Amino acid sequence: MKRVFLLLTTAALLLSGCVGTQIQEPPPEENDSLTLETLAVEIPRDGQDTDTLRQAAKTLPALLQQALADQGVAVGEVRITAGSSHAATAQALSQGSVDLAFLPAQDLAQQAEEVPVILLSGPSFQDCGTELENWNSGSGQAAAGHQGLICTAPTEYGRNLARRAGDLTWEELTRARWGVLREDSLLCRQAVDLWLADHYEGNTLSDLSEVTVFGDETALLKAAAAGEIDLFPMDASLRDRWTNLWTLSPDELDRWGDSGLGRTAPLWEDVSVAGLTERFYDMAAAVRPDNGALADPRFAQALAAAIESLTVSAGEDTRQLAQAVFGTSGYAAAPEGALNAARRLETLA
Repeated sequence: MKRVFLLLTTAALLLSGCVGTQIQEPPPEENDSLTLETLAVEIPRDGQDTDTLRQAAKTLPALLQQALADQGVAVGEVRITAGSSHAATAQALSQGSVDLAFLPAQDLAQQAEEVPVILLSGPSFQDCGTELENWNSGSGQAAAGHQGLICTAPTEYGRNLARRAGDLTWEELTRARWGVLREDSLLCRQAVDLWLADHYEGNTLSDLSEVTVFGDETALLKAAAAGEIDLFPMDASLRDRWTNLWTLSPDELDRWGDSGLGRTAPLWEDVSVAGLTERFYDMAAAVRPDNGALADPRFAQALAAAIESLTVSAGEDTRQLAQAVFGTSGYAAAPEGALNAARRLETLA
């Protein structure tokens, strides 16, 4: 998120003529700040106690109004309400009785396909693009969201699969020993099903011959290190943690209290990325379809920066309240079709 803020700051400096020796006055419309008479915001009720929702409705409007003003968006009045359900919030957004809504991305994908999604949140990870070999180095651009990596374990068969990454046949996959997590795991179960269905004629994990379900990511990684499985999914945002744990001595604990796996070779020499799942997100910020000002990229940029100021830079009380409402992950501009993968998951059910 710091990178997004830095880019926004740089862009603002360029627009204001603060870079360079010769100042040129931009066209008048570029000097004008974005102005909104009102902004009706709806937040999800689930997971919040009554006191938190009451405090959010009472104090966050003025805080969000000021945070937006600091980013060049003037709003006459901000109102914040809690939706009775995700479906009700999505309907209110579609009908225009709500200007801006925050909902879990998966739920918004199912409830309202026609509303413009302007921001999405998720943990920061290094996006290494579409070339599989680039993921083994781990060098990429900071991105927000959840990206799953289909990885080969350091077994004899896993290494054979690694050499054919990108060209694996269904027959090769069915001969592999797979490790995944429980059905409620988005990246380490559901996203793997979608990846298989997209690449192998609708087949999913249920069509494979040997699939072992593990209790958590650490157990899954330990099974890979021990040679008990040949293929397994990994959350890209956990790369740094798993890289450290992979070669840490079994007598030592990492900062989360897990004992090291004691491998001699670095993780990305032992493990190769054989496939990439679709990307998924935590929260989505969507706007009513009939308000052009809300679809203005300046509003999305200002809103992302405003949320960061409230959830990261504000005082402790404000920060905790804002994190309860908006989540703890940073927001970034929503790519086109970003929720399509979440919608396609429903076709596998």
